[in-house]
Amino acid sequence: MNADKPTGGTDITYGNKDTQHLRFWKGISSKAPIIVFVHGGSWRSGTNLDSIGSAKVDHLTRLSYAFATINYTLIPVVTVEEQVQEVADSLGYLVKNAASLRFDPNGSF
Repeated sequence: MNADKPTGGTDITYGNKDTQHLRFWKGISSKAPIIVFVHGGSWRSGTNLDSIGSAKVDHLTRLSYAFATINYTLIPVVTVEEQVQEVADSLGYLVKNAASLRFDPNGSF
């Protein structure tokens, strides 16, 4: 996995499991749309900070986007269906808290 892990951002828990967290970087504008990254790894490996790279986060936030990267529980601890629900739960958390996180959940500047 990528050793160039991004710095900064805010770690946020969106569920009750240790794996249910995300890292959020706010954009320059409170009207920033958000880009959400769900890491790969065939649902069996990796974390929310793998394969992002600091340049990607810096580039997107400089363009005024908010950015979040989601972690979720891996197989075989849960099923793929449960993983999909965790990703949906993280998105629900972000949308529900968009105002306090200062991004536009409708995706427009």
